[in-house]
Amino acid sequence: MEAFLRRYLPCLVKLWDWLWPPPVNNQNISVPDRRRLEISVLHSPPAAVLQAQPSPMYTALYDFQARTEDEMSITQGETLEVIDTMGDFVRAKKLYGSTESGLVPANYVTLIIDEFAENP
Repeated sequence: MEAFLRRYLPCLVKLWDWLWPPPVNNQNISVPDRRRLEISVLHSPPAAVLQAQPSPMYTALYDFQARTEDEMSITQGETLEVIDTMGDFVRAKKLYGSTESGLVPANYVTLIIDEFAENP
């Protein structure tokens, strides 16, 4: 589409450059009327980005009051993201409200299972 618009509407070069910025990696291709156009080579995102899955969400089963600075207070029903597991504790981060993080007893949180994720 871009090649077609650039070829048949050359008066709008500034608009095309704004919509389709000049490419970083260039390749020249030939067009039937012997003009040369520059197109960008599309790169796929890194494999780490493709494999990145959304982190599972957990919910608090019980209220927990922090006793030290490393621990985090939670209330029943709060939504959390578990960052790391450390024996009987998990390092969790709150997803809503204040985004504080800290240690919470592992038996105080449970994975939220999305029953509809399996079915398209």
